[in-house]
Amino acid sequence: MRHSPADTSAALWFIKERWTQGVLCPNCGSTSVQAGCKHRTMPFRCWDRACARKFSVRTDSVTQRPRTVYHDWLVGMFL
Repeated sequence: MRHSPADTSAALWFIKERWTQGVLCPNCGSTSVQAGCKHRTMPFRCWDRACARKFSVRTDSVTQRPRTVYHDWLVGMFL
């Protein structure tokens, strides 16, 4: 249950559920977002000049705790 592909698919599920209309910056609400940043834990970057922050699907959510993988959060929610 703790393999990388399962965690990757769980992360994609969280992204799909949180941003149904497209990725939004949790700081400023901008839709101008770049995906695929090189930062390991923050894969998104806001392209708004006033903001320009890096973030992930966990930012400003209950799942923000960094040591818990997406798969564990998904199993916990299921249980």
